[in-house]
Amino acid sequence: MYGVIGNLAFMIIANQIIGYFKLADPKYLLYVRIGFAATHALVVSFLFFLKMRIQSSSPTEGRIEVVEGIDLPGHPATRKVMTPREYDLYELNKQLRAVITNIVFMSALHFFFKGSQMLIMVSVNAVKALVWNPLVRIHIYGAKSEGPLSRPFPIPEGPFGALKKLLIPEEDNATSAVASKKKNDDYEDSSSDEDEPIKVLEDNGSGSDSKVRNRPKTSK
Repeated sequence: MYGVIGNLAFMIIANQIIGYFKLADPKYLLYVRIGFAATHALVVSFLFFLKMRIQSSSPTEGRIEVVEGIDLPGHPATRKVMTPREYDLYELNKQLRAVITNIVFMSALHFFFKGSQMLIMVSVNAVKALVWNPLVRIHIYGAKSEGPLSRPFPIPEGPFGALKKLLIPEEDNATSAVASKKKNDDYEDSSSDEDEPIKVLEDNGSGSDSKVRNRPKTSK
């Protein structure tokens, strides 16, 4: 939750620093391009080094189920069972593809719009993402794979989901859910009472025998 808010704050502060030092000025364009290329070359090289580090690591016990795609009628999602090392390599290959795709996409945007500020922001964000990468924290920093670093790694939530959790804690959500369920139960009970027929005793005129008939209860 706080990670997403921190990312937004970091990007806003970085944008202010770029504006203060006027790094987006066209006269710095060549240096910005060199920095963009050098930064992503280092990121890609480090990810390949991390891949070799994972491949040379000793295998650990455990099985991890990975779901690819979305369950749809007639097209179920693909499920794979992997070892922790296979899962780490699977995640690392995804990150490599994402970084390379980002390089191509941002280069095309820069070619058409000639802006240098986006190159600076993307380069800073690439370094920050590498520092907080779960695979880097496990295989380089030596952190244990537990809690937020437990496999499979949690999918980062969007800023609106994080803001909702920040404003409405989980305890309040649970309390409101219980209150809503109780309200629905009370409504169902009252509806069943209204539908229950009322028994009316009728006199058949003989004074001894009577008939009981059901009359629906009408709402007031």
